[in-house]
Amino acid sequence: MANLAVKALIGGGVVLLSLAACQGDNRIRRVAPPAQPEPSAAQNAGVNVADDTAEPERAEALPEVETPTLPAADEVTARQILANRFRSAGFRILHDVPLATGSVDVTLDGYDPAHKVGFEYVATEERNTDLTRAEKTALAGQAEYKLLLLDATDAAAIGLAAERFLGGLSIKPNSGSGRR
Repeated sequence: MANLAVKALIGGGVVLLSLAACQGDNRIRRVAPPAQPEPSAAQNAGVNVADDTAEPERAEALPEVETPTLPAADEVTARQILANRFRSAGFRILHDVPLATGSVDVTLDGYDPAHKVGFEYVATEERNTDLTRAEKTALAGQAEYKLLLLDATDAAAIGLAAERFLGGLSIKPNSGSGRR
């Protein structure tokens, strides 16, 4: 397991974020900052006391660092990630399944007709030709189908969104490979 700790200065306080990467574990954990020693009576009185164990003073502001933006996954990659996550959860995913709700007709990238659970990924190149905002709202607002609708994003965010979506479902198919 690889751990990565990141310090960020937020609102005058330091926040430590720990990212664990272990076989699909994309969770972000908030870690409490290290305990600061209580100031001595002399330090409280304003007396300059040398302390060998004290950390060197930190700069007030961290330098600005440009965070690299991960490229959005293409349609094929996103569909593979999503189908694998749904199948691992026990769903039988079929591809390119037409679905007609009362107000929207859509061809879903992946769908389990027995459980009425599926997903649609709108890749960068499809933004102007796939689902409109109104259609997405209509699909998200209906209760008969449980659909994960994702706009173009990077592979890690796709996996995380799938895990959150699947974790929040009340429908739990038989566990297994999902390839029935």
